[in-house]
Amino acid sequence: MARKFIFLALTFASFCLHSQEVTFSPPSSEDLMNVNIASMEFLLQLLSTSDKKKCNEDELKLKPRPITNKVICFCDLGTSRDKSDEAPVSGAGLKLKKSYPLLGEIQFVNVKLNNGNDNFLNGVLQYNPNLRKYDGDDKGRTFGFENQVKVVGDKGTLSMQAESYGLSKLTTKNGSRKNNYGRTYLNYLEVNTVGGRLDSNFNVAETPTRKTTDYTIATLSYEQSTENGKFSKEVQQWWHQQFKNFIQYDYVKENEEIKTIKIMGGLGKEWIQNLGRWRCALKSEVQVGMSRSSSKINSSSSTELSMASSLDVSNSRLPWVALNLWLQGSIGHAGITREAGGEISFPIKKVNYTMMPFIGIERHKNERDKKYGNTDEIYHVLGVMIQY
Repeated sequence: MARKFIFLALTFASFCLHSQEVTFSPPSSEDLMNVNIASMEFLLQLLSTSDKKKCNEDELKLKPRPITNKVICFCDLGTSRDKSDEAPVSGAGLKLKKSYPLLGEIQFVNVKLNNGNDNFLNGVLQYNPNLRKYDGDDKGRTFGFENQVKVVGDKGTLSMQAESYGLSKLTTKNGSRKNNYGRTYLNYLEVNTVGGRLDSNFNVAETPTRKTTDYTIATLSYEQSTENGKFSKEVQQWWHQQFKNFIQYDYVKENEEIKTIKIMGGLGKEWIQNLGRWRCALKSEVQVGMSRSSSKINSSSSTELSMASSLDVSNSRLPWVALNLWLQGSIGHAGITREAGGEISFPIKKVNYTMMPFIGIERHKNERDKKYGNTDEIYHVLGVMIQY
């Protein structure tokens, strides 16, 4: 293809010379340089084009190269292209290592999916009569699930979360504990929460073995507590209907729906320490804010205070397992709340992402749990986290 181009270029030059009645003379060094430059630019165009259909040899059209004194240095080819010729970066999706407002350069993205149940592994012990007595009793915090997306940058972190869990207790209707079909009457309160959180780093100190980060916290959440639930309540009901040996319920309404909007802000600090083969990450946070709750009967406002700590531990000799412990306490519209939990995850590293299935236990104590009969019952969780 290149030889054809050179031949046509020389033929065209010869035609121009004869048409101007100029005596033919051997090509000068400048003429040869012009031909070489034209050939090189043609090859570069072939290599850089994004539409290969334009390279069809039968459709090539040659245009005379304008006379110019510009000299091309091949060492500058990598930076000599005009920015207007570069393809625009697509904005339809979050790109790692790209900078965004408030977050900075994106380091990684976490997607977390999990569900909880007062029955171990969502009721697997119910199949064994000898182990069934150690399982949950569907009282207190009985079932729930949570979805979370976290985008971590070098300047901040954005989290979005949706959660639904249920609190239940046995009840009666017309003096009876079961309906005519043998289903047990149950009062089920579904608590649904959606919210977002933005952490902004303002002080980062780093050494070869230690890193500390101070950050501000801003959160906004909406909570709905209802006995006409469409999420965890419906899933629990469907799950029990799949198994003959699972108890079946007839849900009874006793309380009004309450909606709460909560705004909070605070400070946090993270310590990351490398101790030989061990890596430890400790976080401590405190937040204050206000909440507004309303129902058909009345409305109220509350001052909110929350404190939380977490610890992540891993070992380079055991890269397939990691431990997370957390502790949280708060005072606000839901009364005094004390919560704690632990998870063991099993990282599985792939080419472009890491998958971390996990299993754990939690304890929840507040006015709601107490009202629905939950004392010291263990809440089992399992799920998966995917990190890109």
